[in-house]
Amino acid sequence: MNKYITLENKIYEAKPVLMLQKVNDEILPTNRKSGRGADKNQFFIQSEFYDNLKNFFPKVIKDREEKETGRNKPVVKNYFDISSIANDISIINKEIERHYPNEDKLNLNELVGKMKDLSKSQNLNSTFYIESEIANAQNGIAFKNWKAEFKQIIKELLLPTTQIKVFLFNMGEEISAFWQFNQEYILHNRDNIVSSKPEKLIQKIFYGAPGTGKSHKVNDKIKGKEDRTERVTFHPEYDYASFVGGYKPTMGKDEDGKETIRYEFVPQAFTNIYVKAWNDLGNDYFLVIEEINRGNCAEIFGDIFQLLDRSNDYKVTPSKELKEYLGTKLSGNENIDESKLFLPPNLNILATMNTSDQSLFPMDSAFKRRWDWEYIPINYSENTEENTSAKFVVELIEGEFFNWLDFIKNVNRLIKSNDNLGMDKCLGNYFIKPDINENTISLKSFINKAIFYLWNDVFKDEMEDESIFKNKTSYEDFFPIDEKGVEKVKEILKILEPDNESSEE
Repeated sequence: MNKYITLENKIYEAKPVLMLQKVNDEILPTNRKSGRGADKNQFFIQSEFYDNLKNFFPKVIKDREEKETGRNKPVVKNYFDISSIANDISIINKEIERHYPNEDKLNLNELVGKMKDLSKSQNLNSTFYIESEIANAQNGIAFKNWKAEFKQIIKELLLPTTQIKVFLFNMGEEISAFWQFNQEYILHNRDNIVSSKPEKLIQKIFYGAPGTGKSHKVNDKIKGKEDRTERVTFHPEYDYASFVGGYKPTMGKDEDGKETIRYEFVPQAFTNIYVKAWNDLGNDYFLVIEEINRGNCAEIFGDIFQLLDRSNDYKVTPSKELKEYLGTKLSGNENIDESKLFLPPNLNILATMNTSDQSLFPMDSAFKRRWDWEYIPINYSENTEENTSAKFVVELIEGEFFNWLDFIKNVNRLIKSNDNLGMDKCLGNYFIKPDINENTISLKSFINKAIFYLWNDVFKDEMEDESIFKNKTSYEDFFPIDEKGVEKVKEILKILEPDNESSEE
């Protein structure tokens, strides 16, 4: 099947000669694994790729078959995408700093500057090329003798990368190659190529029953980084303009000083954090989306949806107004072409999803697969150090309490046993938070939140023998709370048979 690449607005038919998902023992030669090679700037292609090279380098293949080295050294123009390499270098630096803090990092600004200068001298826009040789060597076929000032980039990108794609094509009479990299992780080690995967950029949806602590989990992730965080909550009326930005009327003054109304682009959460992250690649940034499934994700994300697939080098052309705005905020930023949208390598996206609301706007599989998912279960542990909700009690009347954890344990058992309900309708540990003191929930809060939810969203349409509400009890029967609420709650406790706990304050 034919492959095509686009380079500087021209399309070329290309042959994919190298499509690696991971550099491993079959690909990486011995002297690269141990770091003892004389020329660290080579990349070897083993024998299984020879067939893909025959049309381009028959003499090199012949040298290999005749066990000759260095006899034929054709020159190849190797093209690299500037923004893609800048993205990968920033990730490499993070991994070097995290695992090998005493090692020298790559100077991103300096290298990007060199790339842009070279690109300009070659009359190119977003790419540059380095002429190198392809020659037979002991371990395979090597691209070698890279331009001196770029040896460090090539060395860092090629040896430990998780994915490499190399396309060969003819540009007029010249043979050229286009390189694509995609770094998910790098372990920079002079002695070993390590396959273990460290913590990486987070793009995750935390999901579970209501009140399980999904937002608390997110808060743990962004603790101490709140000033580098944008937080939004999706809802049915939320749309692309609310998320990204759009033209809105603003007050201004004309040349005569008179008040006038004018329209200008007003950025929203996504655009704000996007700009901040690209202008500060040395720090992690976070976009937090609460209740992601309560909004129409397809409408809200629009074309940004494609950018969520971090395993591909997707770039999206922004709308005219967004492009103009980014031009003012990212102009001169050597790490990104402001005319294209590409997610910053330091932008984490965290979201929460209440599974009891999952039917509001169903997510399609294409959207779902672009996220990591983490289920937040209900915690029934009575160990108060690992489960603070185990301390919570509900005050029925002064001096009389029942244990909140026992209540949710018993009511959830009943909910889960009902085929019409299931886990999504269960009560989470933090569905209610204490409002009298650190560990005590008032009866008013309990009835207005927990009982209302159980009556209205869980048991309202269930047969009475499968419900905690007996004798045609309605929610209204709990009021006034001081007179009827205590009695009705005690009826429910008796049905559920939790371990009631009485104590003196």
